[in-house]
Amino acid sequence: MESLEVWAASLKAKQLAAVRADRREQSLEGLYWLVVLKGKAYTLAEDTVVNTDTIPAGYLVVKAQWLRLEQRECEGKLRSYTLLEAETLIIVNHMVRLAGLRFSPGPGGPADRQLRSAREKLYYIGLQTHTRSRRAAVKTSLIELVWRCRLSICAKMCVRER
Repeated sequence: MESLEVWAASLKAKQLAAVRADRREQSLEGLYWLVVLKGKAYTLAEDTVVNTDTIPAGYLVVKAQWLRLEQRECEGKLRSYTLLEAETLIIVNHMVRLAGLRFSPGPGGPADRQLRSAREKLYYIGLQTHTRSRRAAVKTSLIELVWRCRLSICAKMCVRER
């Protein structure tokens, strides 16, 4: 897996990206959520409140818009999404580090189309993009779990030594 800084430097406007879903919300859309990035990643200069969460200064973030899943499987084994209007900040470390995600052709037009502000325009991803995103989200979650276990074991060992 590439470093966080290298991944952050590769992010750009209009890029389709996946973010790991919180365990408590995986029943809504699955292991990942999709976003369309609004620009390049940057480091927060000060603590910033987004919704009800505070993101500490120094974190790498990127502005994005969420895509909401409309249909898990429609014509041609595609998943359909709508682009939500609200802009948000995404913590780069929460993203699935998977380059090359693309929209698929669907009833709404060709792949790689320009995003428009139409409210109910549907965007589609194919089975390959869905499978790659899901597998990468699982891998990323497992790596995080291993690190948490290591930190927990180290913390217990430190307490015992005192």
